[in-house]
Amino acid sequence: MVTKQKHSLLIIGFDGNPMIFSPPWDPFYNSLKSKYEINNLEYNECKEYFLVSLNYHKNLLKITQDFSIPLNNRILIVMEPKIVAPENYLNATRNLFRYVFVASPLWKLNKNEIVFNWPQRIDLNKTENLIKKSRYRNLNPVMINSNKISFIAGEMYTLRRKVLLSEPKILLFGKNWNFSSYFSLRFFLNNLKNASTKSFTYKTNFINARVLVTNFFTIFKKKNNYIGPVESKSIVYQRHDFAVVIENELTYVSEKLFDVINEGCIPIYVGPDLEKFNLRLPSQLIVIPEAVAIKNKIKELTNISELDKVSLRRELFSFLKLNYQTSNSDYVFRSLAEKIDNLFQNN
Repeated sequence: MVTKQKHSLLIIGFDGNPMIFSPPWDPFYNSLKSKYEINNLEYNECKEYFLVSLNYHKNLLKITQDFSIPLNNRILIVMEPKIVAPENYLNATRNLFRYVFVASPLWKLNKNEIVFNWPQRIDLNKTENLIKKSRYRNLNPVMINSNKISFIAGEMYTLRRKVLLSEPKILLFGKNWNFSSYFSLRFFLNNLKNASTKSFTYKTNFINARVLVTNFFTIFKKKNNYIGPVESKSIVYQRHDFAVVIENELTYVSEKLFDVINEGCIPIYVGPDLEKFNLRLPSQLIVIPEAVAIKNKIKELTNISELDKVSLRRELFSFLKLNYQTSNSDYVFRSLAEKIDNLFQNN
């Protein structure tokens, strides 16, 4: 006699397909795998289907119909800001799911949505050792970011380009920088086409005219401080005293801040109000989102003594220790899986 599977779980990744799990997500996958059959969009005779989706995709409507997944068995996990995935921030999208998890308290659209911390890779032993050996690094601040475009108000990609143009001391690493005029135009138009398609698909205008113009006039200018693509962010950060960290949007705290601190590097940080995330970063490292202010902060910090740098690194190490328990990726992913299972079990 064939025993029927009681529960089958479909986990849809960022690209709209069944998720292929990489190491940071292992605790999440293993926790759910022990209780559910992880389904790759193959029909079987299980009693009940459940759906967890990272971001919203149009094909989810077909999936819920094909597998007869009721509203109570659907969960949306939001891990992209509005400037990247604006469809996640439509009430019509959120209403297609019984439960919604968001990686920032500023991403909630209603009070019933569940906030979880952004998963961070934290290695306290490694950071402590790096801090002990951190004297006399390269004084030029570094920035590691790909060149990106968004036409939605609130994007910080344009600010990065303005900062790079105003402060030649910054050493820039990343992809999609310093294209020729022809390829810069193609890059701009391809992004505009994608934004237009998304606006048409969701019947919502995701293109802000002022942001479009600002992007256009910054995308073509060459960055003389561009070094090239980065093979290892860790090695680059370990070689520099300071890193300019500008979040993609001022509504969440991504891995960017923690990645810098992990390597014993001192961040010059542009992001949201950290008090809303229960985070306490040394105040002298936080800058308002203006190119002039960032340039002045770079000048101020690159002139401090080695002793002051040591003191700042110790404060930053305390910051990591304080947030390790609730922000390290193993804990976040395992906790997320447990909450999802509890919700499904209590339906």
